[in-house]
Amino acid sequence: MQLLQQQLKQSLQSWAKQQLFDKLGFGCYRWETQPDGVLEGSARLWLRPRDMLKLGVLYLQQGQWQGEQLLPAGWVHQMTSRQATSPAGDYGYYFWLRQQDGVSYYTAEGDGGQYIAVFPSLDMVLVLTQGNYLQWPLYKAQADRIIRQVLLSTQHQNVGKAGG
Repeated sequence: MQLLQQQLKQSLQSWAKQQLFDKLGFGCYRWETQPDGVLEGSARLWLRPRDMLKLGVLYLQQGQWQGEQLLPAGWVHQMTSRQATSPAGDYGYYFWLRQQDGVSYYTAEGDGGQYIAVFPSLDMVLVLTQGNYLQWPLYKAQADRIIRQVLLSTQHQNVGKAGG
């Protein structure tokens, strides 16, 4: 995190507020720091669901928000491309790369079951909030089930439209 802040020539929190959160219209959020005062870069960002949705739309639109390029499209592509593989799945930078029912998507996942799921091929963002803290198997299974239901519903609607 400190290397990133050196490149930004300001704190990540200040940069994010000016370049992202204010421009996206976040009304209420909290981003905690570690005991040494360094911002917690990969966790402890508290957002309202409407603001989670805005972040998902920002990534769906390759870093653009209301016609302004807030994040470089190349960086969004890197963040949402495989950078590592683990038993829990493929991982980009802060995003899990997922696939269900033939649809590829990526997710930002928070403890307890907070999800921002971006489905580029469907032009869709899904936000989930749960309260199952420290219960990874439970909230992961619930999120997968909800996403599967949404995908099946979406695919069913598309079949109906194609059939006339």
